[in-house]
Amino acid sequence: MKNNLIGKIKHTYELLFHVDDIEIPKGLTPEEQEKFVSGIYKEKARLHEKLGAKKFQRFIEGFDRAKYRFLKNVIGEERVIKYYDKATDRYTKKKLEKATTEQERKKIIEQSKRAKALMRIQMKEERSANYYVGVDRRAVDFSEYIKYNKRVHQGCLKRNGIILTGCIALGALGAPLLPVTLLGGYQIITGFKNLQCINNQEYYLAREKASKKRLESRKLRSLKKTYDENQNLISELQRAKEAGIDLYDIKAVIDFIGLNAAKELLAAFEAERKNQAAITSKHKQSEQEGTKTTSDASSNSVLADKIVERMATESKSPMVTEAPKQLRR
Repeated sequence: MKNNLIGKIKHTYELLFHVDDIEIPKGLTPEEQEKFVSGIYKEKARLHEKLGAKKFQRFIEGFDRAKYRFLKNVIGEERVIKYYDKATDRYTKKKLEKATTEQERKKIIEQSKRAKALMRIQMKEERSANYYVGVDRRAVDFSEYIKYNKRVHQGCLKRNGIILTGCIALGALGAPLLPVTLLGGYQIITGFKNLQCINNQEYYLAREKASKKRLESRKLRSLKKTYDENQNLISELQRAKEAGIDLYDIKAVIDFIGLNAAKELLAAFEAERKNQAAITSKHKQSEQEGTKTTSDASSNSVLADKIVERMATESKSPMVTEAPKQLRR
């Protein structure tokens, strides 16, 4: 009973602080290992949910609305934006002074412009970019926002601990009780807030990793299946490559592999292309170039689709007609 309790406490500690150090049991197949890892992150997410992650998320939503409405209605939106722009310009100026290359300077200026635009979006939508997906529409990976925010709150939590310790020491040395108590109480409240912020961020990251691991595993299995089912076509393409054929040249590849149906389609395309060229030759040179480029690109796209379908039919392979699904966030 005691050993079981100690084991649960140890496992909970690992889930909270060292989830990546949890060992995968030996003897599992790759699919079972993937399922185990995904299950660990799901368990971590459930643990953070029990610690109040979802409830705190609702609090953040209400707090953001109240904060931005206060800034807009009490302080004034124009005044806030003006102050923010000035503060950003001062910060940008300091960074530019330290920059050593032109590329670095351009990046700093771009970041400054983006920060100003993002502030206006946040004021308009009454949502923080650090907590809501979609506020920063240029963000490639929203989890980077979460990780950055987590580091900020961890730093604040350390500062809370240091100041609270100082308050206790001052109180023990006989400092005035009221200011020490107020300052210490404030550190306890803000420390709890920082803890909940970190808990909420860990909850999001754990859910994302559980989902990401599962989707990556499915994609890898799909690619492996596609590869296994198309050995004949892959062998032919490998043979063409070894013979010096440019694999980006559709005509050369078809001629080398010898797919009759694809050759017929290619001949039909060449005839259609010549017909299009004859029609467009009656127009002005500038108009001719634009029309021909568009027409050729469109015809080439249609041809490529038809060739792919015929190649799949002749080689009896589902590879080119059944591509793996794209990952979605």
